[in-house]
Amino acid sequence: MFDEISPLPASFLRLQRIMGYEIRTISVSDIDYIGMRCSQVFLKGGDVPVSDKWSRQMRKGLAELCVLASLREEEAYGYAILKKLSAAGTLSFTESTVYPVLAKLADEGDVVVRSVESPSGPVRRYYRLTGKGKRRLSELSSYWRALRDNVDSYLEG
Repeated sequence: MFDEISPLPASFLRLQRIMGYEIRTISVSDIDYIGMRCSQVFLKGGDVPVSDKWSRQMRKGLAELCVLASLREEEAYGYAILKKLSAAGTLSFTESTVYPVLAKLADEGDVVVRSVESPSGPVRRYYRLTGKGKRRLSELSSYWRALRDNVDSYLEG
């Protein structure tokens, strides 16, 4: 099958926390452990109860990727991003997750921010991917697909 997956790239540190363990590589025994947990979550066709801690860590690790992906087509303000992500069901994110991710992405130059007066309420901050952000989205998407495919193939036996 596979002996060892290479070290996780620095650009994807957010997915290194699985069930509270920080990992630098994923070995077959790690995949065994992850596989047991993933089989409870990623069953096709329905909601499956999982540990709150585990699902929270997974969502937290995927937040950056999902925020970047939500900006792929067009710019959006924070609340619109939050609503779009919350519509995805099991990926429901809160403001306390999304806004810090947006701030981090802005600090790192992955998104640019512009402020626009709102006809009703406070100024809206619109976020747009930069070229660097598009490359980061591509890197994270590729890594996610490879990770997902490896876990899926393990789960399928």
